[in-house]
Amino acid sequence: MQAKPISVIGIDPGFTGGISALTEGRLASAIPMPIFEATGKGKKRRSLDLNSISAFLIAFRDITELTVYVEKVGVMPGEGPVGAFSFGYGTGQLTGLCFGLGIPVQRPSPQTWKKWTMEGQMKGTEAAVAQGMFPNFSFILPRCRKPHSGLTHSCLIAVYGWRSLLGQTGDVKKRKNASK
Repeated sequence: MQAKPISVIGIDPGFTGGISALTEGRLASAIPMPIFEATGKGKKRRSLDLNSISAFLIAFRDITELTVYVEKVGVMPGEGPVGAFSFGYGTGQLTGLCFGLGIPVQRPSPQTWKKWTMEGQMKGTEAAVAQGMFPNFSFILPRCRKPHSGLTHSCLIAVYGWRSLLGQTGDVKKRKNASK
């Protein structure tokens, strides 16, 4: 029986984040974070579209050996308690969804994945670095002028995950132990 190809999905959590998948080190797909808006009590509320996210993950889980890397982020200075709770809740939903689907999850901090993907580049150049790695992919969404930071970050998180699986990051974890 032939071994399944290896895929890594990088997730930049949050409503402006993104989800990117590398299969055998090549960018297979990258999408802005799927969200939906619901109106309740006269207010519009955004939520993660867990059905769409689940379908994306299942598509790769079913045909590849998959590990997901969800950025381990904290509260930003100046963020209010409601926003902080909502962000943490969404990150927990993403992690729980992966575990529920039987997909191993790793949680690299921004400092960790940037150290191994930015390779000495200045802060704020993530879009240029991602574009250099994947020159045939457009990180600029339709009707936008700038690259989508969620897409560029999720791609770089996936690159970090790929390099980690290959043992190129110094914090090597065996694939079989990745879910612990």
